[in-house]
Amino acid sequence: MRNRHSSIAWFGLAVLALSWSPACLSQAYPGRPLKLVVPFEAGGGTDILARQIASALGERLRQSVIVENRGGAGAILGTEAVAKAEPDGYTLLLGQIGPLAINPSLYAKLPYDPIRDFEPVILLGAQPLVLVVNPEVRAGSVSELVALAKAQPNRLNFSSAGEGSMGHLAGELFKLLTGAPIVHIPYKSGAPAVHDVMGGHVQMTFNVVPGVSAGIKSGKLRPIAASGPVDTLPGVPTMSAAGVPEFDAVSWFGILLPAKTPASIAERLNRELNAVIDSPGIRELMSRQDVRMLGGSPAAFTAYLKKETDRWARVIRNAGVQAAQ
Repeated sequence: MRNRHSSIAWFGLAVLALSWSPACLSQAYPGRPLKLVVPFEAGGGTDILARQIASALGERLRQSVIVENRGGAGAILGTEAVAKAEPDGYTLLLGQIGPLAINPSLYAKLPYDPIRDFEPVILLGAQPLVLVVNPEVRAGSVSELVALAKAQPNRLNFSSAGEGSMGHLAGELFKLLTGAPIVHIPYKSGAPAVHDVMGGHVQMTFNVVPGVSAGIKSGKLRPIAASGPVDTLPGVPTMSAAGVPEFDAVSWFGILLPAKTPASIAERLNRELNAVIDSPGIRELMSRQDVRMLGGSPAAFTAYLKKETDRWARVIRNAGVQAAQ
């Protein structure tokens, strides 16, 4: 009798063990609110996008997704925090091109490795950059601007949010591709960099459309070309159409988890987030900010991250860019 009871007990344990599978864990997840870390200060474009995505994701998961802003040190602080978080699926990163694909080549030592320390979940979307000039600049196209720059070497300046920023590297890429001898003027943030172009202190800048739309509408900035199609600027040509097809510079963002997070959780979040960005409401909101929603698998995001890291490493190396100390 005792042996029979023991057999039943062992059989029950075996069934319980088999039922405690990754799929079962995925079904139980999430059991409490999630945290989405944005490695930038509140109120910026990335923060606004994060809150829209977090709200829609929370509705699908039936759990709150709380946005936590942890800005500072070129987005290193917030990115590092997620890299070192518990890999249980409850801490997510709103990753962006700067801290993930640019910083590894700018800094000799980072407290995280974008490839080793994260599990990419989904590449959410990308914003094209637009080249704008002060209206006093006598150039109405890319070819005319390049010709003007070559006729006046090192007399035309372009501003950015700082050394190694997306706007800076876009300008360096433009110089490498066109041979235009323009000079970089770094600022401490994006707003004054754009403001000084509007005021005529600097001749041009590269920025996402939301960062320059007010200046364009007021006539204080003139768009020359964009790195991709821009619905809100239908008359502005792409860089490819303007004769610089290799100018592939977009500000992209996606969701990542700490490394070693169970694959079942990453796959669950990937499914939900693909549904989020495919919803009409989110697509409409994103299109107003000229964000092209992308989506796809974790593997596709991993491959894209590696490709972007290698590509911007070449630009940084060839242009001799160094991070501000």
